[in-house]
Amino acid sequence: MELKNALKTIISDFHERELPQLTQRDIDVPLKSNKIITLIGPRRAGKTYMLYQLMSKIKDKTNILYINFEDERLRFKPNELQLIIDAYFELYPEKKEKEIYLFFDEIQEAKEWQSFVRRLHDTITRNIFLTGSSAKLLSKEIATSLRGRAISYEIFPLSFKEYLNFKGIDGNINSTKGKAKAMNLLEEYLEKGGFPETVLMEEEVYKKTMQSYFEVMLYRDIVERYSISKPVAVKELLRHLLSQTGKEFSINKCYNDFKSFW
Repeated sequence: MELKNALKTIISDFHERELPQLTQRDIDVPLKSNKIITLIGPRRAGKTYMLYQLMSKIKDKTNILYINFEDERLRFKPNELQLIIDAYFELYPEKKEKEIYLFFDEIQEAKEWQSFVRRLHDTITRNIFLTGSSAKLLSKEIATSLRGRAISYEIFPLSFKEYLNFKGIDGNINSTKGKAKAMNLLEEYLEKGGFPETVLMEEEVYKKTMQSYFEVMLYRDIVERYSISKPVAVKELLRHLLSQTGKEFSINKCYNDFKSFW
Protein backbone atom coordinates (compact mmCIF):
# COMPACT_ATOMS: atom_id res chain seq x y z
CA MET A 1 0.00 0.00 0.00
CA GLU A 2 2.86 2.39 0.81
CA LEU A 3 4.36 1.89 -2.65
CA LYS A 4 1.03 2.52 -4.38
CA ASN A 5 0.49 5.69 -2.34
CA ALA A 6 3.98 6.88 -3.26
CA LEU A 7 3.17 6.24 -6.92
CA LYS A 8 -0.06 8.24 -6.65
CA THR A 9 1.87 11.14 -5.15
CA ILE A 10 4.52 11.00 -7.87
CA ILE A 11 1.91 10.85 -10.65
CA SER A 12 -0.18 13.68 -9.19
CA ASP A 13 2.86 15.88 -8.56
CA PHE A 14 3.96 15.45 -12.16
CA HIS A 15 0.54 16.51 -13.46
CA GLU A 16 0.59 19.64 -11.29
CA ARG A 17 4.07 20.73 -12.43
CA GLU A 18 4.73 22.70 -15.55
CA LEU A 19 6.94 21.06 -18.13
CA PRO A 20 10.33 22.81 -18.42
CA GLN A 21 10.77 25.42 -21.14
CA LEU A 22 12.35 23.61 -24.05
CA THR A 23 14.80 24.51 -26.76
CA GLN A 24 13.83 22.03 -29.46
CA ARG A 25 16.45 19.49 -30.48
CA ASP A 26 17.00 18.33 -34.05
CA ILE A 27 15.86 14.79 -33.32
CA ASP A 28 12.68 13.55 -34.94
CA VAL A 29 11.08 10.95 -32.66
CA PRO A 30 7.49 10.04 -33.60
CA LEU A 31 4.74 10.41 -31.01
CA LYS A 32 2.65 7.69 -32.67
CA SER A 33 4.33 4.69 -34.22
CA ASN A 34 2.60 1.66 -32.63
CA LYS A 35 6.09 0.64 -31.51
CA ILE A 36 7.77 0.91 -28.15
CA ILE A 37 10.17 3.85 -28.55
CA THR A 38 13.44 3.49 -26.67
CA LEU A 39 15.84 6.38 -26.22
CA ILE A 40 19.34 5.24 -25.33
CA GLY A 41 22.61 7.05 -24.90
CA PRO A 42 25.13 8.28 -22.35
CA ARG A 43 24.01 9.80 -19.09
CA ARG A 44 23.05 13.48 -19.21
CA ALA A 45 22.93 13.55 -23.02
CA GLY A 46 19.32 14.73 -22.95
CA LYS A 47 17.11 11.61 -22.94
CA THR A 48 14.70 12.94 -20.31
CA TYR A 49 14.72 16.30 -22.09
CA MET A 50 13.63 14.45 -25.24
CA LEU A 51 10.78 12.84 -23.32
CA TYR A 52 9.63 16.31 -22.24
CA GLN A 53 9.81 17.45 -25.86
CA LEU A 54 7.46 14.60 -26.80
CA MET A 55 5.16 15.26 -23.84
CA SER A 56 4.77 18.89 -24.88
CA LYS A 57 2.87 17.68 -27.96
CA ILE A 58 0.14 16.03 -25.85
CA LYS A 59 -2.73 18.41 -25.08
CA ASP A 60 -4.16 16.71 -21.98
CA LYS A 61 -1.30 16.21 -19.54
CA THR A 62 -3.32 13.75 -17.45
CA ASN A 63 -3.13 11.34 -20.41
CA ILE A 64 0.58 11.04 -19.57
CA LEU A 65 1.92 8.54 -17.06
CA TYR A 66 5.55 9.44 -16.32
CA ILE A 67 7.74 7.46 -13.93
CA ASN A 68 11.44 8.00 -13.24
CA PHE A 69 12.76 4.67 -11.99
CA GLU A 70 15.72 6.38 -10.31
CA ASP A 71 13.32 8.05 -7.86
CA GLU A 72 14.50 6.94 -4.40
CA ARG A 73 10.90 6.44 -3.26
CA LEU A 74 10.45 3.60 -5.74
CA ARG A 75 11.98 0.21 -5.08
CA PHE A 76 10.05 -2.37 -7.04
CA LYS A 77 10.02 -6.11 -6.72
CA PRO A 78 9.29 -7.75 -10.11
CA ASN A 79 5.68 -8.55 -9.21
CA GLU A 80 5.02 -4.96 -8.05
CA LEU A 81 5.38 -3.15 -11.38
CA GLN A 82 1.65 -3.54 -12.01
CA LEU A 83 1.11 -1.10 -9.13
CA ILE A 84 2.16 1.69 -11.51
CA ILE A 85 -0.86 1.09 -13.73
CA ASP A 86 -3.17 0.40 -10.77
CA ALA A 87 -2.21 3.69 -9.11
CA TYR A 88 -2.76 5.68 -12.31
CA PHE A 89 -6.20 4.20 -13.02
CA GLU A 90 -7.29 4.66 -9.40
CA LEU A 91 -6.45 8.36 -9.78
CA TYR A 92 -8.07 8.59 -13.24
CA PRO A 93 -10.57 5.73 -13.74
CA GLU A 94 -12.00 7.47 -16.81
CA LYS A 95 -8.66 7.04 -18.60
CA LYS A 96 -9.34 3.32 -19.09
CA GLU A 97 -11.37 4.37 -22.11
CA LYS A 98 -8.85 6.99 -23.33
CA GLU A 99 -5.62 6.89 -25.29
CA ILE A 100 -2.79 7.24 -22.78
CA TYR A 101 0.98 7.67 -23.10
CA LEU A 102 3.51 5.89 -20.90
CA PHE A 103 6.93 7.45 -20.33
CA PHE A 104 9.34 5.35 -18.27
CA ASP A 105 12.67 7.02 -17.51
CA GLU A 106 15.79 4.91 -16.72
CA ILE A 107 13.71 1.75 -17.04
CA GLN A 108 16.74 -0.49 -16.57
CA GLU A 109 16.60 0.19 -12.82
CA ALA A 110 13.52 -2.08 -12.55
CA LYS A 111 14.07 -5.81 -12.52
CA GLU A 112 12.18 -7.86 -15.13
CA TRP A 113 10.86 -4.70 -16.77
CA GLN A 114 10.85 -6.33 -20.20
CA SER A 115 7.87 -8.64 -19.67
CA PHE A 116 5.96 -5.83 -17.92
CA VAL A 117 6.46 -3.43 -20.84
CA ARG A 118 5.59 -6.09 -23.42
CA ARG A 119 2.32 -6.78 -21.60
CA LEU A 120 1.44 -3.08 -21.42
CA HIS A 121 2.12 -2.72 -25.13
CA ASP A 122 -0.19 -5.67 -25.87
CA THR A 123 -3.01 -4.74 -23.48
CA ILE A 124 -2.97 -1.08 -22.34
CA THR A 125 -1.46 1.26 -24.95
CA ARG A 126 0.80 1.31 -27.99
CA ASN A 127 2.24 4.67 -26.89
CA ILE A 128 5.19 3.63 -24.75
CA PHE A 129 8.48 5.54 -24.45
CA LEU A 130 11.51 4.27 -22.54
CA THR A 131 14.89 5.74 -21.72
CA GLY A 132 17.98 4.01 -20.45
CA SER A 133 21.68 4.59 -20.17
CA SER A 134 23.41 2.82 -23.03
CA ALA A 135 25.70 0.85 -20.73
CA LYS A 136 22.71 -0.98 -19.26
CA LEU A 137 20.24 -0.83 -22.13
CA LEU A 138 21.97 -1.71 -25.36
CA SER A 139 20.22 -1.84 -28.72
CA LYS A 140 20.82 -5.57 -29.12
CA GLU A 141 19.43 -6.23 -25.64
CA ILE A 142 16.29 -4.23 -26.44
CA ALA A 143 15.75 -6.07 -29.72
CA THR A 144 15.98 -9.39 -27.91
CA SER A 145 13.96 -8.56 -24.82
CA LEU A 146 11.12 -6.67 -26.53
CA ARG A 147 10.86 -9.16 -29.41
CA GLY A 148 10.43 -6.86 -32.35
CA ARG A 149 8.09 -4.41 -30.64
CA ALA A 150 10.67 -1.62 -30.23
CA ILE A 151 12.42 1.07 -32.24
CA SER A 152 15.59 2.56 -30.74
CA TYR A 153 16.85 6.13 -31.08
CA GLU A 154 20.33 7.07 -29.89
CA ILE A 155 20.49 10.39 -28.05
CA PHE A 156 23.89 12.05 -28.10
CA PRO A 157 25.08 15.38 -26.66
CA LEU A 158 24.27 18.47 -28.70
CA SER A 159 25.47 18.90 -32.26
CA PHE A 160 27.12 22.25 -32.96
CA LYS A 161 23.93 23.49 -34.64
CA GLU A 162 21.94 22.57 -31.54
CA TYR A 163 24.63 24.16 -29.35
CA LEU A 164 24.15 27.46 -31.22
CA ASN A 165 20.40 27.23 -30.69
CA PHE A 166 20.89 26.63 -26.96
CA LYS A 167 23.09 29.73 -26.91
CA GLY A 168 20.32 31.72 -28.57
CA ILE A 169 22.01 32.01 -31.96
CA ASP A 170 19.58 30.72 -34.54
CA GLY A 171 19.77 33.48 -37.13
CA ASN A 172 22.05 34.09 -40.10
CA ILE A 173 25.55 32.86 -39.28
CA ASN A 174 26.74 33.70 -42.79
CA SER A 175 26.93 37.40 -42.00
CA THR A 176 30.25 38.83 -40.77
CA LYS A 177 28.89 39.29 -37.25
CA GLY A 178 27.19 35.90 -37.28
CA LYS A 179 30.35 34.14 -38.44
CA ALA A 180 32.42 35.74 -35.70
CA LYS A 181 29.96 34.60 -33.01
CA ALA A 182 29.80 31.10 -34.45
CA MET A 183 33.60 30.74 -34.60
CA ASN A 184 33.98 31.86 -30.98
CA LEU A 185 31.36 29.36 -29.91
CA LEU A 186 32.93 26.60 -32.01
CA GLU A 187 36.12 26.86 -29.95
CA GLU A 188 34.06 26.71 -26.77
CA TYR A 189 32.05 23.75 -28.10
CA LEU A 190 35.19 21.80 -29.04
CA GLU A 191 36.71 22.45 -25.63
CA LYS A 192 33.66 21.83 -23.44
CA GLY A 193 31.47 19.46 -25.47
CA GLY A 194 27.72 19.54 -25.85
CA PHE A 195 26.10 18.09 -22.75
CA PRO A 196 22.84 20.12 -22.64
CA GLU A 197 22.88 20.84 -18.91
CA THR A 198 26.33 22.41 -19.04
CA VAL A 199 25.89 24.83 -21.96
CA LEU A 200 25.00 27.87 -19.87
CA MET A 201 26.90 27.00 -16.69
CA GLU A 202 29.50 29.18 -14.99
CA GLU A 203 33.04 27.87 -15.37
CA GLU A 204 33.52 26.53 -11.83
CA VAL A 205 30.13 24.80 -11.76
CA TYR A 206 30.82 23.38 -15.22
CA LYS A 207 34.11 21.80 -14.09
CA LYS A 208 32.54 20.18 -11.03
CA THR A 209 29.58 18.94 -13.08
CA MET A 210 31.81 17.34 -15.71
CA GLN A 211 33.81 15.65 -12.96
CA SER A 212 30.59 14.21 -11.53
CA TYR A 213 29.62 12.92 -15.01
CA PHE A 214 32.99 11.20 -15.27
CA GLU A 215 32.63 9.54 -11.87
CA VAL A 216 29.08 8.31 -12.46
CA MET A 217 29.83 6.94 -15.94
CA LEU A 218 32.97 5.25 -14.63
CA TYR A 219 31.56 3.57 -11.54
CA ARG A 220 27.95 2.90 -12.54
CA ASP A 221 28.15 2.34 -16.29
CA ILE A 222 31.50 0.53 -16.50
CA VAL A 223 32.67 -0.82 -13.13
CA GLU A 224 29.26 -2.00 -11.87
CA ARG A 225 28.01 -3.35 -15.18
CA TYR A 226 31.11 -5.40 -15.94
CA SER A 227 31.98 -6.23 -12.29
CA ILE A 228 35.49 -4.82 -12.63
CA SER A 229 37.58 -5.68 -9.59
CA LYS A 230 40.15 -2.87 -9.95
CA PRO A 231 38.27 0.37 -10.65
CA VAL A 232 41.35 2.50 -9.91
CA ALA A 233 43.10 1.03 -12.95
CA VAL A 234 40.11 1.79 -15.18
CA LYS A 235 39.91 5.33 -13.83
CA GLU A 236 43.58 5.98 -14.57
CA LEU A 237 43.26 4.43 -18.02
CA LEU A 238 40.33 6.70 -18.88
CA ARG A 239 42.23 9.75 -17.66
CA HIS A 240 45.21 8.70 -19.76
CA LEU A 241 43.07 8.26 -22.88
CA LEU A 242 41.40 11.64 -22.37
CA SER A 243 44.79 13.31 -22.09
CA GLN A 244 45.90 11.68 -25.37
CA THR A 245 43.09 13.06 -27.53
CA GLY A 246 44.46 13.92 -30.95
CA LYS A 247 47.83 12.31 -30.25
CA GLU A 248 49.44 9.09 -31.41
CA PHE A 249 48.53 6.14 -29.20
CA SER A 250 50.77 3.14 -28.53
CA ILE A 251 49.15 -0.04 -27.22
CA ASN A 252 52.52 -1.40 -26.03
CA LYS A 253 53.39 1.78 -24.12
CA CYS A 254 49.93 1.88 -22.59
CA TYR A 255 50.25 -1.78 -21.54
CA ASN A 256 53.63 -1.16 -19.92
CA ASP A 257 52.34 1.92 -18.10
CA PHE A 258 49.35 0.11 -16.63
CA LYS A 259 50.41 -3.49 -16.13
CA SER A 260 51.43 -2.67 -12.53
CA PHE A 261 47.74 -2.19 -11.66
CA TRP A 262 47.04 -5.81 -12.49
